[in-house]
Amino acid sequence: MVAQGVITEEAYNSAKVNFHSFQRYRIKEFEKLNTARVEEARELLEDGIALIGNFRITTDYHRLGPNDIYDIPKGATFETNPAGQACSHCVVIVGYGRTSDGLS
Repeated sequence: MVAQGVITEEAYNSAKVNFHSFQRYRIKEFEKLNTARVEEARELLEDGIALIGNFRITTDYHRLGPNDIYDIPKGATFETNPAGQACSHCVVIVGYGRTSDGLS
């Protein structure tokens, strides 16, 4: 994301509407967080640091409803763009919560 950037869905700066003309947003720096270190993620969120998570998109991703959980099954077919590159989705994590069952 530092070098390649993240493409937007909107064309900016009078760009022609095609994949290569869209503005890309680049991050200044990042640190990869081990997903098994949940407590570290919670501490970062409590300190006001937003986290970004990303995952590849399967062909079934767009069929999910608002209350569905995205779980990638084994052997899933992943989406690609016209250039054949893998499509992915990013989410910004700004907090967490717990249910009465203790789930977060």
